[in-house]
Amino acid sequence: MKQAIISLSGRQFNIKEGLTFKIDSIENFDNLKVLAFSEGEGYEFGAPYLEDVSVSITKIEDRLDDKLRVDRFRAKSRYRKSKSHRQPISIVKIESIVKGK
Repeated sequence: MKQAIISLSGRQFNIKEGLTFKIDSIENFDNLKVLAFSEGEGYEFGAPYLEDVSVSITKIEDRLDDKLRVDRFRAKSRYRKSKSHRQPISIVKIESIVKGK
């Protein structure tokens, strides 16, 4: 099974073909860099990137993530504040990982 470690939008992901996952909202995948590649046993590492490995990614949808709620509370002073936030995310699928040009 082909695996790769990629750097995308400031984060690193360990991916496999057919994997679906969520990332911070992104428009294009131009800054995708492959750090390591494996086809079975052992990894091949780049210094710092592998130029001959390409990953094709398909964006499935853009949506908002689950609501994150932040509460503030101070005891004995009747102070309560509540805020919430929904981060925009993109759901992406790894179509293929190909070694060679």
